[in-house]
Amino acid sequence: MGIAVPRESPLLPEVDDSYGDAAQAGLRYLRRNKKLILGLSLLGFLALFVLIGHLTWDLSRYRPLSVPATRPPAWEYPFGTDNQGRDIFAVIVSIALATLILDIIYPLLDPRISYRRS
Repeated sequence: MGIAVPRESPLLPEVDDSYGDAAQAGLRYLRRNKKLILGLSLLGFLALFVLIGHLTWDLSRYRPLSVPATRPPAWEYPFGTDNQGRDIFAVIVSIALATLILDIIYPLLDPRISYRRS
């Protein structure tokens, strides 16, 4: 059994619910915009690929003559090597970071180009 306290009581502080309203509005917008969900999912997958790749793979193998040339795909070289002696997987992981940075920075620099009204 508790004591009923009126809402205007000085014992209860005023609650600012503007953040909760903004979060609910953002979730409603996400539910309506399926392309945004797809784009954010792909961006998240790319970020996860870059993070795991940088933590688990030797990226110094993207330089020419760092590995044996023209090797087929195997456990040691998942995508093989090219004629210049570069590990193709290491090249893809190192370039994916630049792609991720551009994907995040470019829309912030010029939103007129990245936003198209439908």
